[in-house]
Formats: sequence, C-alpha cells, structure tokens
Amino acid sequence: MMLLTLLMPALIAAPALPDDWDGLRSALVAMGDLNGDRVPDLALAHRPRPFLMGNGPGAKWPAVDQEPVVWLISGTDGALLRTLRGPGRFGTQMACIGDIDGDGAQDLAIADGLSTDRLVPRGTVTLVSGGTGWELAQLSAPKDVLAFGCALAGGVQLTGDETPDFVISAYGGAFVFDGAELQAVWVCEPEAGCGLARRPATDGALVATLSRSGGVPVYAGMNVGVIADLDRDGLAELALSTFADPACGEAGSPMDHAQRGGRTRVRPSAGQRAVFTVESSAWCTASGEDLDGDGVPDFVTTEVNEHTRAWSGATGMRLWERSYDGGYLLAEGASLSFTSDHDGDCVRDLLVGANETFFDADYGFVAILSGRSGKGIKAKWSSDGYGGGADAASVGDVDGDGLEEIAVWEPVPQRLRLLRAGDLEPMWSVDVATLARPK
Repeated sequence: MMLLTLLMPALIAAPALPDDWDGLRSALVAMGDLNGDRVPDLALAHRPRPFLMGNGPGAKWPAVDQEPVVWLISGTDGALLRTLRGPGRFGTQMACIGDIDGDGAQDLAIADGLSTDRLVPRGTVTLVSGGTGWELAQLSAPKDVLAFGCALAGGVQLTGDETPDFVISAYGGAFVFDGAELQAVWVCEPEAGCGLARRPATDGALVATLSRSGGVPVYAGMNVGVIADLDRDGLAELALSTFADPACGEAGSPMDHAQRGGRTRVRPSAGQRAVFTVESSAWCTASGEDLDGDGVPDFVTTEVNEHTRAWSGATGMRLWERSYDGGYLLAEGASLSFTSDHDGDCVRDLLVGANETFFDADYGFVAILSGRSGKGIKAKWSSDGYGGGADAASVGDVDGDGLEEIAVWEPVPQRLRLLRAGDLEPMWSVDVATLARPK
C-alpha cells in the first residue's frame, strides 16, 4: 500500500505514455486474409507485463515475455495459423506492410526493442511473410541511431513502383524503405519552424544525426504514420508526431510524457503542398475516409488519455474532437482504426481501444465512434473484473450482417476474443495460455 500511496500523486499529475510505461503499441494487428477464407486474420504479440518495482537506475522495467512470441490467428474461428519467434524483445511493435514478397498475402514488420527514455536500444526490425511465416529480412539500426523500430507503418506506396513500402521510426525521425529493394531511400526529420525534411538515406552524415539530442526533440519519431493520398499524385503521405518544440511555437517540454503541446507534421509526397502540422502528438493515426464530404480523404489521430481528433485532409483544420482530458486514465485511444458504418450516415466509423494495464488496471474497453462527428455509438467493457485494458482491430464481416467484426486482446486475463459488430457479444474466445510456443 505504501508503494501505491507514494506513486499515485505523480501518476495523476503527469499521465504516462500509453500501455503501461513501456512505449508498446497495440499487440493486435489485422493482417488481411492469410488462409484463403476471405476473412482478415490477425497477428498477436504476447507481452505479459511485470510491475515496475521502485524508482531510479535499479528499477525493474516492464518487459515483454521471457520467450517473445507472435502468433498468426484465424479471424474466422481463432485457430492458430502460425507461430513466429524472433530475437530479443520480438513483438514490441508490429505493422502490416502489404504484400512485399508477391505471394498474395500481407506481410508483417516486427520490431525488437523498447522506446522509453530509460531504455533506448538500437533495435532491429524483422520482416516476415504472412503467407509462409518465413523471415524475409532483418533490418538493423544504422550507426548512432537509437530506438530503431519504436514505431512502424506501411502497406502503402511511397516510392512510385508497384511494391508497397514501409516506414521505420527512431528517436529523431523516420526512415522510408522501398518495399521492393528493402533499402532505406529517405530519411525524414523535423526542422525548426514546424518543417519536416526529406533527405536521401544514402547520406551517412544525415543518418548519423537522426538521434541527436540537440536541435530537435529526441522524441521526434515517437510515432510515424502513413495517411491517404492528399495531393492526388498516387503516393501516400508521411505523418511524423513530435513532442513539444519551442522552435515550432509549441508549449510544453520535449520530455513531457503526457504528449501535451506536441504536433504531428504531415509531409505530402509530391512536394507541391507545403508541410502542415496538426495539434496532436499522435500515438495512433487512421486515414482513408472522406469525413466532411469535400472529396479529399481525411485522417484521425489519438493522444492517449487526452483525445481523439479528426482533421481535414484538404486544409489541416480540426473537424471534431472527443476529449478524455480530466477523466480517469484508462489509456483511451491506445489503438485506432476505421471500421464499418455503424450509424448509417454513409461514412465509415472508428474503432478505439483503451488498454491501461498498470498498477490498478481498470476494465478495458473498446468503443465505436462516429467518423463524421466523433459521437460515441457503442462500447464494450470487460465484464469479468480485472480486465486490464483492451487492444482492438477491425476484422472482416464474419457473420454476413454487413458489419466488420471486432477483435479484442485483453492482456491481463490473456484472452483474445472476436466480438460480433452488431451487439459486441463474443463469437469466439482464445485462451492464449493454450497456444503453441516455438520449441
């Protein structure tokens, strides 16, 4: 009790980064159809979390499983498709990166490493074939770059060929990789005045300065996203979130764990439109839907425990906000994706997960928000006590009612469930303790 008494005031005064204090993003990723049954399947990273014990250099830090595992699981019935094993902290970050090996199945990028201020490994990213489970490549951090793989994004075209590309962020910026060559082609890093520079990755001096501690906040690259083509050049745009930077006129400190005062900088790929910023140090980004009916796709961001905000892709202006500020910290907005149109307004709605799992972890929940207005449509809370939060991903229409079902990962009870979209009742449930581990 004394430990909780001493730490709770600090927790209330300065909300932590989402998903405990460890910088991990959603453990659940929708992968597209991997087994040919026309229903998207799932990738699940196993990450039990021990408590943080004590403060200072000797504190034990939350970590992933002793034997980190990623499972590929059928969206239809929860059956295990493949078990993946990788190095170190395999599974700390994951992203579906599209079909880069040309076998008709979506592939997966899996990072090895954490992204906190106390633990900043150089990191590796493993690319895995969704069709075969084979390793396609292992990408290592360039020299002097820290926290390589602290966020991942992909599955879109960024370089202009036929193979989808992907992005790997690090402390200080992000690397754009050509999916065909599996080589970094661009380095993107914030500039003073809210700019976002793009330079060839072949310039070794520029790569070496990506994680510098001066000039730009070391936390630039906290998250990276790819958003729908805004300038109609056939290429997706890059969004890089940054913590507060006084040179950009932003309030707050670069070390502010609550994300307040930061920005997300969007760089259109064609360069015909200037870099623009939105008032959100985005933990999650979702895009591709025209929310305001102007013919240009818009995008949505979350700041965990703070808000979900929608932005005009045409102007960068805020369309709506759903605020969590002032509420009890549940890690609202820790996962985000578009899903089916639940309210019948001809605009796809949003799936939001809340996955607080630290100390007195409360019931986790998933919620459906209106894509047009941000208004809450429906929600599902853990019903059996200490739920420990929930990551969520939108899966295909399994029951034929026209709505995409919702996969929910609850890390404390170690349970993966598929919820029927209509009433949010379970269609199947998997006890992760029963899933096979690599030998």
